[in-house]
Amino acid sequence: MPGHQWREYTNCRKGNISVVTCLQQMEEKCNSASHRVVKSVRLTLDILEHFLENYKTLKVIHLIRDPRAIMNSRITTKWFGLNETTSGSRRRGRMNAKALCTRLKDDLIAGVKLKQKYPDRFAFVLFEDLLDDLKTNAVILYSYFNIKGDNLEGIVKTLMNEESDTEHSIRRLYHSYTDWWRFNRNLRITKITEDVCKNVMKLLGYESYETIERRLNFSFQRFDFNPKLLVRHILKNDQYESIFDF
Repeated sequence: MPGHQWREYTNCRKGNISVVTCLQQMEEKCNSASHRVVKSVRLTLDILEHFLENYKTLKVIHLIRDPRAIMNSRITTKWFGLNETTSGSRRRGRMNAKALCTRLKDDLIAGVKLKQKYPDRFAFVLFEDLLDDLKTNAVILYSYFNIKGDNLEGIVKTLMNEESDTEHSIRRLYHSYTDWWRFNRNLRITKITEDVCKNVMKLLGYESYETIERRLNFSFQRFDFNPKLLVRHILKNDQYESIFDF
Protein backbone atom coordinates (compact mmCIF):
# COMPACT_ATOMS: atom_id res chain seq x y z
CA MET A 1 0.00 0.00 0.00
CA PRO A 2 1.16 3.58 -0.61
CA GLY A 3 2.75 5.17 2.44
CA HIS A 4 -0.03 7.67 2.98
CA GLN A 5 -2.53 4.87 3.58
CA TRP A 6 -0.62 3.92 6.72
CA ARG A 7 -1.70 7.19 8.32
CA GLU A 8 -4.86 5.35 9.34
CA TYR A 9 -2.71 2.91 11.30
CA THR A 10 -0.59 5.72 12.77
CA ASN A 11 -3.68 7.61 13.90
CA CYS A 12 -5.06 4.41 15.40
CA ARG A 13 -1.91 3.88 17.46
CA LYS A 14 -2.03 7.47 18.72
CA GLY A 15 -5.23 6.51 20.50
CA ASN A 16 -3.33 4.00 22.66
CA ILE A 17 -4.96 1.13 20.78
CA SER A 18 -2.96 -2.10 20.52
CA VAL A 19 -0.81 -2.91 17.51
CA VAL A 20 -2.88 -6.05 16.82
CA THR A 21 -6.16 -4.14 16.77
CA CYS A 22 -4.79 -1.40 14.52
CA LEU A 23 -3.30 -3.94 12.10
CA GLN A 24 -6.61 -5.79 11.96
CA GLN A 25 -8.24 -2.57 10.84
CA MET A 26 -5.76 -2.45 7.96
CA GLU A 27 -6.28 -6.10 7.01
CA GLU A 28 -9.08 -5.42 4.52
CA LYS A 29 -6.95 -2.90 2.65
CA CYS A 30 -4.09 -5.40 2.43
CA ASN A 31 -6.34 -8.25 1.29
CA SER A 32 -7.85 -6.14 -1.47
CA ALA A 33 -4.49 -4.85 -2.76
CA SER A 34 -3.20 -6.20 -6.06
CA HIS A 35 0.38 -6.10 -4.74
CA ARG A 36 1.77 -6.43 -1.23
CA VAL A 37 5.24 -5.25 -0.26
CA VAL A 38 7.29 -6.33 2.75
CA LYS A 39 10.47 -4.52 3.78
CA SER A 40 12.81 -6.64 5.88
CA VAL A 41 16.02 -5.25 7.38
CA ARG A 42 17.45 -8.32 9.13
CA LEU A 43 16.56 -11.06 6.64
CA THR A 44 19.45 -13.01 5.09
CA LEU A 45 19.23 -14.45 1.59
CA ASP A 46 20.02 -18.02 2.57
CA ILE A 47 16.44 -18.58 3.74
CA LEU A 48 14.69 -17.01 0.74
CA GLU A 49 14.62 -20.05 -1.53
CA HIS A 50 11.86 -21.60 0.56
CA PHE A 51 9.63 -18.57 -0.03
CA LEU A 52 10.45 -18.24 -3.73
CA GLU A 53 9.75 -21.94 -4.21
CA ASN A 54 6.42 -21.92 -2.40
CA TYR A 55 5.07 -18.51 -3.43
CA LYS A 56 5.16 -18.48 -7.21
CA THR A 57 4.22 -14.81 -7.60
CA LEU A 58 6.79 -13.59 -5.08
CA LYS A 59 9.55 -11.30 -6.35
CA VAL A 60 12.54 -10.22 -4.28
CA ILE A 61 14.77 -7.16 -4.46
CA HIS A 62 17.92 -7.28 -2.35
CA LEU A 63 19.04 -3.70 -1.71
CA ILE A 64 22.80 -3.23 -1.32
CA ARG A 65 24.48 -0.12 0.05
CA ASP A 66 28.07 1.04 0.37
CA PRO A 67 29.28 -0.49 3.68
CA ARG A 68 31.09 2.77 4.50
CA ALA A 69 27.76 4.60 4.45
CA ILE A 70 26.23 1.96 6.73
CA MET A 71 29.13 2.16 9.18
CA ASN A 72 29.00 5.96 9.22
CA SER A 73 25.29 5.74 10.04
CA ARG A 74 26.07 3.42 12.93
CA ILE A 75 28.36 6.07 14.43
CA THR A 76 25.26 8.04 15.38
CA THR A 77 23.54 5.00 16.91
CA LYS A 78 24.41 4.77 20.60
CA TRP A 79 24.33 1.01 21.07
CA PHE A 80 27.05 0.42 18.46
CA GLY A 81 29.52 2.50 20.50
CA LEU A 82 31.53 3.57 17.45
CA ASN A 83 31.74 7.30 18.12
CA GLU A 84 34.45 6.99 20.75
CA THR A 85 38.21 7.29 20.22
CA THR A 86 39.22 4.50 22.60
CA SER A 87 40.98 1.30 21.60
CA GLY A 88 37.79 -0.56 22.56
CA SER A 89 35.85 1.52 20.05
CA ARG A 90 38.40 0.70 17.35
CA ARG A 91 38.04 -3.01 18.07
CA ARG A 92 34.26 -2.72 17.98
CA GLY A 93 34.51 -0.84 14.69
CA ARG A 94 36.65 -3.54 13.12
CA MET A 95 34.42 -6.35 14.44
CA ASN A 96 31.30 -4.51 13.28
CA ALA A 97 32.67 -3.89 9.80
CA LYS A 98 33.85 -7.50 9.51
CA ALA A 99 30.44 -8.85 10.51
CA LEU A 100 28.71 -6.47 8.09
CA CYS A 101 30.84 -7.40 5.09
CA THR A 102 30.92 -11.12 5.87
CA ARG A 103 27.15 -11.06 5.81
CA LEU A 104 27.18 -9.01 2.60
CA LYS A 105 29.48 -11.53 0.90
CA ASP A 106 27.32 -14.44 2.11
CA ASP A 107 24.27 -12.67 0.68
CA LEU A 108 26.04 -12.17 -2.65
CA ILE A 109 26.87 -15.88 -2.84
CA ALA A 110 23.29 -16.84 -1.98
CA GLY A 111 21.91 -14.21 -4.35
CA VAL A 112 23.86 -15.56 -7.33
CA LYS A 113 22.29 -18.97 -6.72
CA LEU A 114 18.81 -17.46 -6.42
CA LYS A 115 19.31 -15.52 -9.64
CA GLN A 116 20.28 -18.71 -11.46
CA LYS A 117 17.15 -20.50 -10.27
CA TYR A 118 14.69 -17.57 -10.34
CA PRO A 119 16.10 -15.17 -12.97
CA ASP A 120 12.90 -13.14 -13.33
CA ARG A 121 11.99 -13.10 -9.63
CA PHE A 122 15.20 -12.10 -7.86
CA ALA A 123 17.55 -9.16 -8.37
CA PHE A 124 20.16 -7.07 -6.63
CA VAL A 125 19.64 -3.30 -6.56
CA LEU A 126 22.40 -0.91 -5.53
CA PHE A 127 21.17 1.97 -3.37
CA GLU A 128 23.47 4.51 -5.00
CA ASP A 129 22.40 3.49 -8.51
CA LEU A 130 18.72 3.55 -7.53
CA LEU A 131 18.85 7.12 -6.23
CA ASP A 132 21.10 8.33 -9.03
CA ASP A 133 18.01 8.63 -11.25
CA LEU A 134 15.07 7.79 -9.01
CA LYS A 135 12.33 8.81 -11.44
CA THR A 136 13.63 6.64 -14.29
CA ASN A 137 14.51 3.73 -12.01
CA ALA A 138 11.11 3.87 -10.33
CA VAL A 139 9.43 3.34 -13.71
CA ILE A 140 11.68 0.32 -14.34
CA LEU A 141 10.97 -1.19 -10.92
CA TYR A 142 7.23 -0.68 -11.33
CA SER A 143 7.47 -2.56 -14.61
CA TYR A 144 9.52 -5.32 -12.95
CA PHE A 145 6.73 -5.82 -10.42
CA ASN A 146 4.00 -5.48 -13.06
CA ILE A 147 2.54 -2.43 -11.36
CA LYS A 148 0.84 0.23 -13.45
CA GLY A 149 2.82 3.43 -13.25
CA ASP A 150 -0.08 5.88 -13.38
CA ASN A 151 0.97 9.21 -11.88
CA LEU A 152 4.33 7.70 -10.97
CA GLU A 153 6.06 11.06 -11.08
CA GLY A 154 3.57 12.35 -8.52
CA ILE A 155 4.12 9.30 -6.32
CA VAL A 156 7.91 9.77 -6.35
CA LYS A 157 7.47 13.46 -5.56
CA THR A 158 5.19 12.59 -2.64
CA LEU A 159 7.70 10.09 -1.30
CA MET A 160 10.44 12.71 -1.47
CA ASN A 161 8.25 15.23 0.33
CA GLU A 162 7.42 12.69 3.06
CA GLU A 163 11.05 11.91 3.88
CA SER A 164 12.09 12.08 7.52
CA ASP A 165 13.48 15.24 9.14
CA THR A 166 16.93 13.63 9.08
CA GLU A 167 16.69 12.83 5.37
CA HIS A 168 15.42 16.34 4.63
CA SER A 169 18.29 17.92 6.57
CA ILE A 170 20.83 15.76 4.76
CA ARG A 171 19.46 16.71 1.35
CA ARG A 172 19.38 20.39 2.30
CA LEU A 173 22.99 20.39 3.52
CA TYR A 174 24.61 18.03 1.02
CA HIS A 175 22.16 17.93 -1.92
CA SER A 176 22.47 14.14 -1.88
CA TYR A 177 21.21 11.36 0.33
CA THR A 178 23.65 8.79 -1.04
CA ASP A 179 26.86 10.72 -0.42
CA TRP A 180 26.20 12.55 2.84
CA TRP A 181 28.52 10.20 4.78
CA ARG A 182 31.48 11.44 2.75
CA PHE A 183 31.23 14.76 4.62
CA ASN A 184 31.72 13.01 7.97
CA ARG A 185 35.33 13.76 8.87
CA ASN A 186 35.62 10.66 11.05
CA LEU A 187 38.10 9.08 8.67
CA ARG A 188 38.85 6.33 11.21
CA ILE A 189 35.62 4.40 10.58
CA THR A 190 35.94 4.81 6.81
CA LYS A 191 39.52 3.50 6.86
CA ILE A 192 38.57 0.56 9.06
CA THR A 193 35.67 -0.31 6.77
CA GLU A 194 37.76 -0.04 3.61
CA ASP A 195 40.46 -2.22 5.14
CA VAL A 196 38.11 -4.94 6.37
CA CYS A 197 35.68 -4.80 3.45
CA LYS A 198 38.07 -4.12 0.56
CA ASN A 199 37.44 -7.47 -1.14
CA VAL A 200 33.65 -7.30 -1.14
CA MET A 201 33.75 -3.59 -2.05
CA LYS A 202 35.92 -4.44 -5.04
CA LEU A 203 33.50 -7.20 -6.06
CA LEU A 204 30.65 -4.69 -6.09
CA GLY A 205 32.58 -1.82 -7.69
CA TYR A 206 32.87 0.64 -4.78
CA GLU A 207 36.01 2.78 -5.04
CA SER A 208 38.27 3.47 -2.05
CA TYR A 209 39.32 6.88 -0.70
CA GLU A 210 42.79 7.07 0.84
CA THR A 211 42.43 10.63 2.18
CA ILE A 212 39.74 13.04 3.35
CA GLU A 213 40.63 15.31 0.41
CA ARG A 214 39.93 12.54 -2.08
CA ARG A 215 36.73 11.55 -0.31
CA LEU A 216 35.47 15.13 -0.53
CA ASN A 217 36.42 15.44 -4.19
CA PHE A 218 33.14 14.68 -5.93
CA SER A 219 34.79 14.66 -9.34
CA PHE A 220 36.42 11.41 -8.23
CA GLN A 221 34.48 8.35 -9.40
CA ARG A 222 32.67 6.92 -6.36
CA PHE A 223 31.73 3.56 -7.87
CA ASP A 224 32.13 1.47 -10.98
CA PHE A 225 29.24 -0.98 -10.92
CA ASN A 226 28.95 -3.90 -13.32
CA PRO A 227 26.18 -3.04 -15.82
CA LYS A 228 24.35 -6.26 -14.94
CA LEU A 229 23.79 -4.86 -11.43
CA LEU A 230 22.21 -1.61 -12.60
CA VAL A 231 18.47 -1.05 -12.30
CA ARG A 232 18.18 -0.32 -16.00
CA HIS A 233 19.21 -3.94 -16.73
CA ILE A 234 16.84 -5.56 -14.25
CA LEU A 235 14.29 -6.57 -16.89
CA LYS A 236 16.90 -8.49 -18.90
CA ASN A 237 17.13 -11.26 -16.28
CA ASP A 238 20.92 -11.39 -16.69
CA GLN A 239 22.74 -13.98 -14.61
CA TYR A 240 25.25 -12.87 -11.97
CA GLU A 241 27.65 -15.81 -11.88
CA SER A 242 30.18 -14.10 -14.18
CA ILE A 243 30.28 -10.93 -12.05
CA PHE A 244 31.64 -12.17 -8.73
CA ASP A 245 34.89 -14.07 -8.36
CA PHE A 246 34.45 -15.60 -4.93
